[in-house]
Amino acid sequence: PALTPELLDSAPNLKLLTHLGSSVAPVATPAVFERGIKVISGFDYFSKSTAEGVIAYMLAALRDIPFFNDRLKNKKIWHEENDYTDSVLYKNIGIVGFGGVAKYVVKMLQNFDVNIKVYNRSEIPADVKNQYGITQCPIDEVFSTCDIISLHLPYNDGTHHMIDERLLSIIKHGALFVNTARGAIVDEDAMTRHLEKGDLNAALDVYGKEPIDMSSPLLDLDN
Repeated sequence: PALTPELLDSAPNLKLLTHLGSSVAPVATPAVFERGIKVISGFDYFSKSTAEGVIAYMLAALRDIPFFNDRLKNKKIWHEENDYTDSVLYKNIGIVGFGGVAKYVVKMLQNFDVNIKVYNRSEIPADVKNQYGITQCPIDEVFSTCDIISLHLPYNDGTHHMIDERLLSIIKHGALFVNTARGAIVDEDAMTRHLEKGDLNAALDVYGKEPIDMSSPLLDLDN
């Protein structure tokens, strides 16, 4: 439950809100800050953990680890002539949004000798760009040129279905789209159509409806 002004009126001695999660947005209303109550959360810890997950999804998807694991265990097939895997190494990687999670992702990617392009709604200071070794560019350039695109935006009215049919239609063919942010930032129907056509691959940690409907066509797609 959010700490509304009405609730705070019943807690005149409250000095500290400790939230054992990531975003405090659902809990800490503006009234919390107006009253000088200090707020701490697990944001930094969870940001680093989420970033680790992003790297894991990239590697698992590009190396097709789930497929080869399942084939060996369940079909007892060791190798086939046309087996192929890809790699994170030397890729053009697009980061959409440059908050706490994205910064950790970029740090973790630096050892893979990648080229990182970042879309962010506000201008990133030059010293920060140099610190993280990134290039800031328009979102269209991220989608049309990057081999891997990782989404790191908050969900709000302004980002609802921000990743829409137009952006998905210009995505670099065969690119990997990773979403560990919020499902509703993406037009899931449009994404499903492009996945069905083989325009892109996706590693999805979040969905428009959670838990995902077991009849969702996404669950039947190999990519």
